[in-house]
Amino acid sequence: MYENMRNCRERDTLMNEIGTISFVIDELRLFLDTHPNDREALELFNTNAKKRRELVCYYTETFGPLDAYSENTVDGWSWNCPPMPYEKEAN
Repeated sequence: MYENMRNCRERDTLMNEIGTISFVIDELRLFLDTHPNDREALELFNTNAKKRRELVCYYTETFGPLDAYSENTVDGWSWNCPPMPYEKEAN
């Protein structure tokens, strides 16, 4: 019971981190669209994009894929196996 609650908290925390860093990357991308030569913004974008990839990779390994692009097809196709990250049962 407690292990399940801990897993839910970890999953929620990870999803929040991924959402936050995704927002930062989106904002930096918009900024870079109008300021393409800003080296500091580009460095921030690359640093945050790398961190997001690491978080998504960890999430995928621990809880399953967030999207079909992250699906591990070595063992077959399981993307549509419930619960999905956005379903209540997954939380």
